[in-house]
Amino acid sequence: MGVRLAKNGSYAEAKPYLERAVARATQNHTRALDAAPEYYLALVERGLGNLKRAEDLFWRCTWRLTHKKEAYVEIARIAALRGDWQEALARIDDALALGQDEAKLWTMKGIFLRKLNEKNVHVEHVKHLNKESVLHDLHVLHGQSKQCYERAVKCDPLEYWAVVEKEGFEAAEKNRGLKAQQLLECISDYWGIGCYDEVIALCDAALAKAAAEKPYRTEGALPLKDTIAACDSYKNALFGYFKGAAQLKMKNVANVEISSTNTNVANEELGTGNIGIGNTSTLATLSAAAEMPTDYCFPNRLEEEEVLKMAAKAAPELANTWYYLGCCEWNHDRKDAGLVDWKRCVELCEAENSTRSTRSTRTNHNLSTFQPFNLSTSSYALALRCIGFALSHPGTYFTNTGVPSGIPSKEAYEYYLKSLEADPTNFRTLDEAGKLAEKLNIPAPKRLALMEKYRSTVYKYDACVLRLAYTYNAVGRYAEAHEILTTRRFHVWEGADGLLAPFVESCIGLGKAAMAKGDYKTALKYFEESTTYPANLQAGRPGDAGTEPKSRYFMAQCKKALGDEAGYKAELENSFKGWIHAGEMDYWRVKALRELGRGAECAPLIAELKAAIKELETPAPVVINAYAKFAGDNSAMERAAKAREKAGALRALLREISGVDTTEANGK
Repeated sequence: MGVRLAKNGSYAEAKPYLERAVARATQNHTRALDAAPEYYLALVERGLGNLKRAEDLFWRCTWRLTHKKEAYVEIARIAALRGDWQEALARIDDALALGQDEAKLWTMKGIFLRKLNEKNVHVEHVKHLNKESVLHDLHVLHGQSKQCYERAVKCDPLEYWAVVEKEGFEAAEKNRGLKAQQLLECISDYWGIGCYDEVIALCDAALAKAAAEKPYRTEGALPLKDTIAACDSYKNALFGYFKGAAQLKMKNVANVEISSTNTNVANEELGTGNIGIGNTSTLATLSAAAEMPTDYCFPNRLEEEEVLKMAAKAAPELANTWYYLGCCEWNHDRKDAGLVDWKRCVELCEAENSTRSTRSTRTNHNLSTFQPFNLSTSSYALALRCIGFALSHPGTYFTNTGVPSGIPSKEAYEYYLKSLEADPTNFRTLDEAGKLAEKLNIPAPKRLALMEKYRSTVYKYDACVLRLAYTYNAVGRYAEAHEILTTRRFHVWEGADGLLAPFVESCIGLGKAAMAKGDYKTALKYFEESTTYPANLQAGRPGDAGTEPKSRYFMAQCKKALGDEAGYKAELENSFKGWIHAGEMDYWRVKALRELGRGAECAPLIAELKAAIKELETPAPVVINAYAKFAGDNSAMERAAKAREKAGALRALLREISGVDTTEANGK
């Protein structure tokens, strides 16, 4: 439990668990046989800013082989945070003595040697030492650093950090995937060893590249060039936040060096990052970061959470900061904290909107001049969507209390509606709102009204279009569902809902409507179409009979009405081809048998239908479905609800064909 909480950044909550683990492990030993409890407790203490306590615990871990190398690495990082590069170098050498094949360790050694080089240059200028001796030492250290970077790249040719050190940022970015994420990973590494100058330099380089980029589309059917542009883009607000936080850290380090000679006090100040109020340039940096577009900015690293917390403390009036922080905390399974931060973001946005409205009213009574938030940079609509998602997904993802597919929450649905009003173009919000509306059992006409209100948004996303087709069928508007399902090309995605079922339903619905008007030729065409597999739906013929028994039965009725007796009987016979799953198709085969005068053969089909009802009504064991697609609509609760609904429909069919009390299906 302590380890899981620590990995999620919940340091205060993890500490009591790990302290109990350490007490248990050291109950009968001065040093625990397994250093894991003390190692993780040390990580927690470091995360809480207690660097001296963390360092003591890491040293204890070096007494055992388990986590010995990792402990030396962490001691080196703490020394680097203090600016003690000689100690950092000694400890990274200790770690390398236990493992020569780790690229990051060689990179860190090279950086520590470089920092010693820079420190010696400073000393030479300040103290006027022997210039020739100093230059010789600098040359040696520079050569050693280069060798370390070469060794790192030899261990791992994809070691980005070493390439940045050896050849620079421009060389490292070549032939990479998501360039911004690669660079953010590198910046996080520098952040962890207190190299704030390097953090600022890399952030400046990234922001300069972002400013020179051409616009690209971020939604809808994207051409390849826009997808490539997004992968290559450096338009990410986190670069601005890292830069601002690094400026705050450097200001804090300078204050500590000037005001404190107590090593312990200095350590604690460096650990907590007690930032106070940032200077004007830092606040300008954070404000610029908050103004950047939110597209493709998904903070998830613990270093990014630390940076965002610093930004929120330094400039609490920046709404987007709270949105990003909430995303980070939600990702780390601290849902309550994430929800609070998203609500803070919404409050700030609404307060700013109200202020702008008031200011506009005072200066110009013409309200048409009022300019609300620019949705391309404001996180208002996104925060509302996140709140809706949070309220409908309580509990954690890692215990049985979690409901991955969500629960019906009216409050959450209201937040989704507000989000759509703020940004009517977000198809993800509309998709999630549609799913929640179904869970809330909102009547189909109301759900349809919402989708028709945002029709242009619906057509951006296959899942929304498919839901629209299903809803058209549900309200009996089969022609509109049929038009969608015969004209739009759908792209099958993993875990997608069925595309063929609504197509068959629309065809049969149109056919039955034509039959009711006495137009049997048109009805026959629709029933025949229901047995096809359109290419635009990317749906192939199944191995079983599918729903053909139902279609064939209606085709038989049309041919009978048109006077084609032979065709009528042939279609009834065709309804028996292929095997079927127990359920509705048993009903249609029973009807076909009875029309052919073969009622004696119906018993096995009726028994199969009863067995299907019994299986659906039998309570399933309460388990977590490991094969649910991407935490989708596949929770035990939802499966049970769908089973009950399906069982009720089958009972109605069974009553019609058996003429008996269908409670017999459960053996009652």
